[in-house]
This record gives sequence, C-alpha cells and structure tokens, in this order.
Amino acid sequence: LTALSDSDTSLTILRLSMVPSVGNHSNLRDLALTLRSGRFIWIGDGSNLKTMTAIGDVTRAVTSVLKSECPRGARIYNVAGSHVSMKDIVTSLSEGLGISAPTLRMPSNVAFVFSRLLGGRFGVPSRERLEKFLSSDVISSENFQHEFGVSFDTDMRAILREYGASLI
Repeated sequence: LTALSDSDTSLTILRLSMVPSVGNHSNLRDLALTLRSGRFIWIGDGSNLKTMTAIGDVTRAVTSVLKSECPRGARIYNVAGSHVSMKDIVTSLSEGLGISAPTLRMPSNVAFVFSRLLGGRFGVPSRERLEKFLSSDVISSENFQHEFGVSFDTDMRAILREYGASLI
C-alpha cells in the first residue's frame, strides 16, 4: 500500500464485517443448522456482541465509493452495520427457522472442560470455536460512513429471520 502513496493510482479497500445472506456458508449457517437440529446449548448469557452488515448496505457502500472522487493512494475502510447480541442472533435465527429459541444452558467453565476432553468429537466444539462464540466482535465503520455520507441502519434482526427462513 505504501508503494501507491507516490503514484497516480487510487485504491479503496473495503473490509466487511459478517454479511448474513442466502448462500453465505459461514459460522452463522453452522449456528442456524445447529439450532434447527435441536442440539444447541446456550453457553454464556448471550450478551456478547457481533457486528453484521446487510448485503444492501454493502451494495450502498460499494456504490458510494464508485461514485466518489478517489484521491491518489490507498484507503482502507471498515464497512460494518449493527452490533447484535448473540441472544438476538439466536432468537432471530430461531424465529426464521420456525422453532422456539433454545433455553438449555451450560456454564462456560463446564463447556471448556468438555471442550478440552472431547473438543471436535461428538458435536462438542473446540476451544477456539467456544472462544469465538463467547467473544464480542465489534467493528466500527464510523470513518467510512462520515467520509462517504452513508449510514447503515438496516434492522439486522429482520435480516437474520430472513436468513433463518432461507435454510428451511
């Protein structure tokens, strides 16, 4: 990127947060399929946040960049929508799948013991997967939204319900 700083080339890189959309085979799809199978057990209280962006907001971001005057050099931006709690993610996916949100819970310290003993076997997640599930992954796109005059305010819970329904 520094090689571009003295050239006439313009480069804008958009780093996306998770984009729940039909055909996206991500951890979100794995979560939805686990919910649908009835094998989901809550670990943690669900208050940890994940940043997601609707595909329509990604389209608006790309369009705004293409229509802008691009300065020389390289620019890198995060494109991120709402911060959604794991509880809202699980509840919204469950609603879209047409099932009740799970209520069975396991303390995280017990889950980590099971993971250490059985991780990767019998449907028990690995330590890394547990840590990812329990972590907050919050990304800001304030710089991008300010510079390009766009806002991302799509209702991610509705998008997650639609995503869950697409997997039925």
